[in-house]
Amino acid sequence: MLGPQGELGPIDPIMSIQRFVAGPGGQSGMIQENISVEDVMAYVRFIQDRGGLSDQDALAAALMKLADRVDAVALGNMYRTHSHIRDVARRILTSRNSAGSEQTLATIVETLAEKVYAHGHAIGLKTAEAIGLPVKAAPNEVDATMWELLEDYEEELKIRRPVDPSAAVANIDTFVEDLAIAVIESRAFIHRFNGRLEITARRQMPPTLNVALNLNLQLQVPGGGSVPAQQADALQQLVAQSQQALSQAAQQAVQEALKQQAPILGIDAGFRNGKWERSD
Repeated sequence: MLGPQGELGPIDPIMSIQRFVAGPGGQSGMIQENISVEDVMAYVRFIQDRGGLSDQDALAAALMKLADRVDAVALGNMYRTHSHIRDVARRILTSRNSAGSEQTLATIVETLAEKVYAHGHAIGLKTAEAIGLPVKAAPNEVDATMWELLEDYEEELKIRRPVDPSAAVANIDTFVEDLAIAVIESRAFIHRFNGRLEITARRQMPPTLNVALNLNLQLQVPGGGSVPAQQADALQQLVAQSQQALSQAAQQAVQEALKQQAPILGIDAGFRNGKWERSD
């Protein structure tokens, strides 16, 4: 059921992979990037259909270029995901009381998985009807209730308050926030997928980090004047023994030194410790 603003999207899974890259000046390291499974499958179809490559040596050379970009294990995982997402889609469709013909099921799965070429492409009511999905327009009162539910999810999942990774680590090297990224509701329960967002700045550490620790101690007595030397020495010793205050000051000094002497090379962000939790 779709309202006037309702839309569906393709079932094109995105995989997050890590790969090794060589940088300038002999620097190298691992980077993390997102790759569409269908983009990889489309490359294979492209070199066969559009490129017209049929010679086995030419096909092998084209596939080697793909393997240079995505390692063999990731390619195998992509193929498994490619097959798995179609199986999941078909199982969802056949779980209905009236599942439709095999041809209709195949058309729906193929369209949503392959023929919608842009991952952000919106599928409206008419398009959904055309490919055989069991869809209908929502009455006005139902659409209003659906919209209220959307606004509730926007607030609970903080959809309108996205985190800017660069701004999050502008003053601190590690940003942590607890949040939910998914909700499943039924008549009896509410399940939320809760976890922790962690953002960390990667810095280029200098060979030598110069840290200046300044403790500003001002000693005064009523009516002005100065503290006797013996008492001042005793107070200075007391300050030196205050480990907690010194530790905090040292940490702050290190952070300030890092900001000035260790520029940010990149930012690592991830959702950690995710798990489903039920609330009545």
